[in-house]
Amino acid sequence: HRTTYDAAMIPNNILGTAEIVGTRRPGRTQTETAVGVDIIDVSKLANSSGQIDVNQLLQYAAPSFNSNKQSGADGADHIDPATLRGLGPDQTLVLINGKRRHQSSLVNIFGTRGRGNTGTDLNAIPVSAIDHIEILRDGASAQYGSDAIAGVINVILKSNTGEFTGNVSAGMNMAQPPSNYNVAKTDTMFDGQTWQFNANQGVKIGKDGYVNFNLDYGRKNRTNRPADPSKYDIYRKQYGDAASDNGSFYINSQFSAGDNAEVYAFGGYNYRFTDAYAWTRSADEERNVISIYPKGFDPKIQSVINDKSMSLGVRSQLGSEWNMDVNNTFGSNDFHFIVNNTLNASLLDKSPTRFDAGGFSLAENTSAINFSKMFDEVLSGLNIAFGSEFRINNYKIYAGEEGSWKNYGPVIFSVDSVFENDTTFVGLDTTLRPGGAQGFPGFQPSNEVNVSRTNLAAYLDAELDVTDNL
Repeated sequence: HRTTYDAAMIPNNILGTAEIVGTRRPGRTQTETAVGVDIIDVSKLANSSGQIDVNQLLQYAAPSFNSNKQSGADGADHIDPATLRGLGPDQTLVLINGKRRHQSSLVNIFGTRGRGNTGTDLNAIPVSAIDHIEILRDGASAQYGSDAIAGVINVILKSNTGEFTGNVSAGMNMAQPPSNYNVAKTDTMFDGQTWQFNANQGVKIGKDGYVNFNLDYGRKNRTNRPADPSKYDIYRKQYGDAASDNGSFYINSQFSAGDNAEVYAFGGYNYRFTDAYAWTRSADEERNVISIYPKGFDPKIQSVINDKSMSLGVRSQLGSEWNMDVNNTFGSNDFHFIVNNTLNASLLDKSPTRFDAGGFSLAENTSAINFSKMFDEVLSGLNIAFGSEFRINNYKIYAGEEGSWKNYGPVIFSVDSVFENDTTFVGLDTTLRPGGAQGFPGFQPSNEVNVSRTNLAAYLDAELDVTDNL
C-alpha cells in the first residue's frame, strides 16, 4: 500500500534576516555568518514563556545565557547579574540596535554571581519594546573590545507601524514546599504574584519613516523560602526574591533626511523600586534595641533605580559607494539605597527606623563615526570598514544621611541584662553596639567620589570571501 503526500516548503524568514552582529558587511544573512548567531524572537516568546523581564526570558531561551535571582546580596537583589558562556557580567557587550548600551552603576561585591563585576541591567529594557535579540555565540573582543570576550547581545527594538498591540499578564508561585524539603512552611498557598501591562503603537512618517512608542509596567511580589527552623539553628525568617515595581517608556524611530540619508533615534526611561529583605536580627543581640523591636526584626533594603538612554544618528552614502554612520549615544544609571524596618543600635530607643543610605550613579556618552564599502569585484567579495569612537564615563558615589552610617557610641551592651532593663553589667559578655543602619550601612562622606575618564579608539576591519564557501 502506498500513500502520497503533497508538501509545500515555507520560506524561513528568520534565517533570511540580515544580521549586523559579528560583521560589518551589509546584507549578510544568518545562514552566511562566519560565527553562529542565536535569534530570539522575543515578541512571540514573551507570550508563551510567562516571563516578564529580559533576564528570565533569556534564561529559558538561550543555552549560553545564565541569570539567577539573588537573596540577601545587597545590590544584586535589585539588579540581576547575568553571564554569557560562563564568564563575568562585564565581559558581555550589550548593544541596542547595534549601538553600545551603558552598564549599570552597581558593582557586585557581596558574595554573588559576578562578584567584582559591573554588568548591564537588561531588565531596564522592557520585553514589550523588543522585536528580537541576536546573541553572538563566540567571543568578539577583536571586533568590539575587551568587554565582548564572552560575546555580544544585540537587542533590536520594534519598528512596526499602523497597528496597536497590548498585553496583560499575571502569574504566581506555589508557596507550600513539598514535605521532603528542608524549607519552612508558610502561611499562604501562593506568593511571588506578578502583573504586567504593556502597550505598543507605531506611526508611519513619510514614505519610509516611522516612530514606535512603548509603555510597560510590571509588578512582582516577593517570595519567601526560609530554612526550616526545626532543622537548622541559624536561619533567615525572610529568604527569597525581592518585590519590585518596574515602569518603562521607550521609543524607536527612523525617517528620511534626503535622497541618500536617514536619521534614526531610539532610547527610553526606566524606573524601578525594589524591596528586599536582609538577614534577620534576633531580639537578644547587640544589633537590636528591645524597646523598638521586642521580637527582633528583618531589615529591608530598598532601592530607587533610574535608568535613561538616548541614541541619535545619521546614516548616509558618500557618493554611491561608501556608507557612513555618525552616532551619539548617552546613557545613565542611578542607584539610590533606602533602608527601612531598621535602626541604628548606637542611638538606642531614639533611633529612627528608616534611613536614606545614599547611592551611586554612572553616566556614559559615546560618539562614533563609521565607514564601510563592499568591493564585489575582489574574489567573492571584500568589505572594508573603519571608524573611530570617543567615550566619556562619569562615576559618582553620594553619601547617605548621618544616622545611616555613624556610630553614636560608646554604648556598652550586655546580653545578660538586656531583658531586665538594667544597666548593670552581668558577667563579661559585653560589647559595643554597632552604628549605622542595620542591613545596609549608608555611604559616608569619606566614600564620596566624582570621577571621569575618556577613551579614544580607532579601528580598521577587513572581511574577505575567498570563494562562496570560504
